[in-house]
Amino acid sequence: MIGRIQNACIVCYSLVILSCTAAPQRLTSQAYSRQETAPSVSISLPSNIPSETVQIVYHMVGPFGGTGGYTKSQAGLHSYEIAGAVEGKSATEIRMMVYAPGCEIQKFIVPLADNSRVDREFECQPVQWIVLSGQIVPNDLVRDKNAELIVSYMAFLGA
Repeated sequence: MIGRIQNACIVCYSLVILSCTAAPQRLTSQAYSRQETAPSVSISLPSNIPSETVQIVYHMVGPFGGTGGYTKSQAGLHSYEIAGAVEGKSATEIRMMVYAPGCEIQKFIVPLADNSRVDREFECQPVQWIVLSGQIVPNDLVRDKNAELIVSYMAFLGA
């Protein structure tokens, strides 16, 4: 049980760290005017996924050290392009997490060369749904009253 909680915490902390390092950094997504020699990664989206619902966070490393960011959601796109350079220095690797509602989070680890343009496809793998049901006992607590029910649920990752 404790091992499962630790695994869940590690995943949560990893997501928080990746998100926190991404927030203050300069955006280097599709709005970046990249040099011809700078590498880039293009994430193609399925036609049934609205591009404005897609979230992409990334972290790249190279001679500049490491930096992260996220793409700004925009409607009407077929793909998002992420420039793989910082201050004219090319990244050697970029790690990304791509999410769309109803889809599992997809992770990419992409090695980059100086002028490479890498294409990856986000394939929506539907998330598994679990139906939760319950009952309030005694039901006098909510009968004919303006009641509020708060449910906290934590999913555990399999070991």
